[in-house]
Amino acid sequence: MGKRLSLLVNIHKILQPSDFYISTWLTIGACLQCFLLIFLPKNIALIPPFLFLFYRLIRSHLVATGRLRNPHAESVILDRFTTQFPGSFENEEKPKRSGQTIIVLILAITLSHPAGRLAPGVAKVGKYFADIWTLAEAQRQKYGYLGNSPEMVSQIDAMGKYGRRDGDDRGKTMMWISYWSSLDGLHRFANEGVHREAWKWWEAGASERYQHTGLMHELYEVPAGHWENIYLNFRPFGISNARFPMTKGGTKLGEGNQEEIEFVSGITSTTKKDWKSSRIRMGKGPAGIGQTHSTQS
Repeated sequence: MGKRLSLLVNIHKILQPSDFYISTWLTIGACLQCFLLIFLPKNIALIPPFLFLFYRLIRSHLVATGRLRNPHAESVILDRFTTQFPGSFENEEKPKRSGQTIIVLILAITLSHPAGRLAPGVAKVGKYFADIWTLAEAQRQKYGYLGNSPEMVSQIDAMGKYGRRDGDDRGKTMMWISYWSSLDGLHRFANEGVHREAWKWWEAGASERYQHTGLMHELYEVPAGHWENIYLNFRPFGISNARFPMTKGGTKLGEGNQEEIEFVSGITSTTKKDWKSSRIRMGKGPAGIGQTHSTQS
């Protein structure tokens, strides 16, 4: 009984807006309104939806006009900035832009079942995914894990506004972009612990039982001098939300204890002219006017 009650109380944390179509959510709301009309006097039953809509409109107006705190603007950096490995700026005259190799891993799960995340087996897959990121976060130094993006969910692009779609926007696809400092560390992570356990479970028959669930990954090893990023009036996101290992007390990375390592942000402002072009942020030097690789951001 207690478990069921806890489930009802936390249902808003379990379900996501993307779990159902808008028409389904509207139908659920209509059914709830019908229950109110059945059990309450008509005049009282009509109050909740209008009261809630009025509250939302007034609150949105107060937030937009600055009278209330805007939670959507929290952590937004009102500046132009980039992310580099810490230590890149020790020599201001000649900073080491894009000075280290970076590993990019994209993980995704796609669901082709009408019930979406409520389909059989999805809860266990979701638990494995959560445990994978928890382990990576807890063992950053061991695996060279730097950080990841929040869960990104595909949306149907019926009009093809964002490029040709061949069905890749159907069903529900959830994706994470993660960043690592070494390929060896990532391979070590993949071959032990919870990831290894999850893969054994999947290969032992789960992939056949739950064919409505698909998994994928893409892996890129980007050499030093071949990556860059730029953000403007953006919150730390993607690689700018990563945390990079730095030593405490000047000890050499890898020679000290876990306590001697701290993980810090690599964000730095790029308002100065010498950070303006993509080529410069890659550490390739300034590009000439009219050259196609001198993309400005």
